Amino acid sequence: MGKPIKPGAYERISQDTEGLALGVTRQREDLEALATQLGWDSPTHYVENDTSASKGKRRPVFESLKADFEAGEIDGILVYNFDRLTRRLDELVPFVKWVERTGCPVATCEGDDLLTANGRMVAHIKGAVAEQEARRISERTSRALLARARNGAKPSGRPPYGYDADMQIVPEEADRIRAWVKHILAGGSLGQLVRSLNAEGVPTPRGGRTWWPATVRSILRSPALTGQLDHTYRDPETGAKRTERFKGNWDPIITLAQHEALNAALSSNPGHGQHKPRKFLLSGLLTCGLCGASMYGATYNGGWMYRCRPQWGGCGRIGRSGPTVDALITLAVLTLFEEHQAKHGPIGSGGQPSQHDADAAIAETEARIERLRAGYATGHVDDADFFPTLRELRATLNTTKRKARTAEQDKARREAQARFTAADWNAASLEEKRSIVRAMLAQIVIKRSSPGRFDPHSIAFKGHGAKHFVTFDVVGPLPFRPGHETRVTFAKAA
Repeated sequence: MGKPIKPGAYERISQDTEGLALGVTRQREDLEALATQLGWDSPTHYVENDTSASKGKRRPVFESLKADFEAGEIDGILVYNFDRLTRRLDELVPFVKWVERTGCPVATCEGDDLLTANGRMVAHIKGAVAEQEARRISERTSRALLARARNGAKPSGRPPYGYDADMQIVPEEADRIRAWVKHILAGGSLGQLVRSLNAEGVPTPRGGRTWWPATVRSILRSPALTGQLDHTYRDPETGAKRTERFKGNWDPIITLAQHEALNAALSSNPGHGQHKPRKFLLSGLLTCGLCGASMYGATYNGGWMYRCRPQWGGCGRIGRSGPTVDALITLAVLTLFEEHQAKHGPIGSGGQPSQHDADAAIAETEARIERLRAGYATGHVDDADFFPTLRELRATLNTTKRKARTAEQDKARREAQARFTAADWNAASLEEKRSIVRAMLAQIVIKRSSPGRFDPHSIAFKGHGAKHFVTFDVVGPLPFRPGHETRVTFAKAA
């Protein structure tokens, strides 16, 4: 094969954070000079800027270079050195075999020749050295990043929502996050938050106009909100990936206990905010008087009702008009609510446990676990002490976190309920109303009744701490109608 008259020059650099392509430009100059030195024509340039050759990812320009040779578009390859082609021996070996099979002339600035046996041997040696160097660079980089994380350095990349580039709290965003946390812990949904954000025109973290539940979920799950950082790295001894959480050098927006409770609330419903908004006030809060299963709302013939549904474990034998049941239970709830406020004050105004103690207990237990691991690693703690103590500390940590989650959820609900008044009922969201229903009533039972006219005595409810069920005495039409008087009183259920 003669001298190439239309060679291709492959130019690559792993990282170009500033987007200036200076490394590629320097390679181009050297390869133009090499083509002149070899007496080859000026090459066609194949550029892969800001692309790694040590991670095994597909490089379309490199593949195009080989395809163009086989198609006759080029008749030789120029490359600065084999590092530019690949830093993986398992990629270099197939390339060398491809050169041997196709007879493609390959010239480097280091004088390599892949068309001779000695040249291919040298290429394999250089490839092995380049792969080892790539691994050493990766290990050094990994250790440096791990050291940064342990020292509490700020997260790399875009700052978390609620913070600026220096990890200083942005007050407006932080207040919004705290309100979101209270909303979720009080029983609200991500869907409600998203609809409110979109209606108010609040910009997304990237300056967009449309919020999604997944966006809010990602923000709320971030450990950065608690002043911590999750760092994932590969263990140099085992090669396994590990994720550790470290304390950062920035102020938290929410407490550890709030974050634990928040993650529990979001994890308990993986579809949180992704499902359709709840339609029926008492779905899941009613109990079938025949089989004891929960009853749920369902539409039928243009209307809707609460039914005991066989597909959800019920007997399927009881159903009641949804609007009428809602109206009667709402009346009962608001009556009990106003009586409670008159006698005891707001329903959420009881004493609230401090979350500072919970955070301190969690941090202390985690610190004890780290001290135990350090002692085991240095040989000061043997197997007989290490494993039982570690199990005990982990059990203590899980119990503390579970209690903190429950306390934080209860606190959020109490705070929301303490602000609530009977006048707020009509404007309240469905989840807020359901929270008040749960706070006032311990159980609502729908009993079997004769077919035909709605029987108010078939609905019985019991408040928290009450000994007896209560039902309704109704004089007037049901459901309630404008212009018609309907009197409702309460009576002890039979």
